[in-house]
Amino acid sequence: MELLGDLITISLLWFLCSIPLITVGAASAAAYYAAAKCIRHKNGTVIKCFFHAFRIDLKQSLGLTVLYAVIFTVLLLDCV
Repeated sequence: MELLGDLITISLLWFLCSIPLITVGAASAAAYYAAAKCIRHKNGTVIKCFFHAFRIDLKQSLGLTVLYAVIFTVLLLDCV
């Protein structure tokens, strides 16, 4: 039951941090990190692991998300 609770917590944190679509990359990376480090290896709490990884990956993923948004916008405008 503890594993199920941790997975539900990670899913909720991912959803809440992905609401602004710009942070979906950082939230996805943080969810993977929290699942791999905290659940598999029993290193700390899930919430602490998630937000630690979210802070680390935020800057890098923002640049990538902006790049994807620009490419998507250009492709969308090209189709119209």
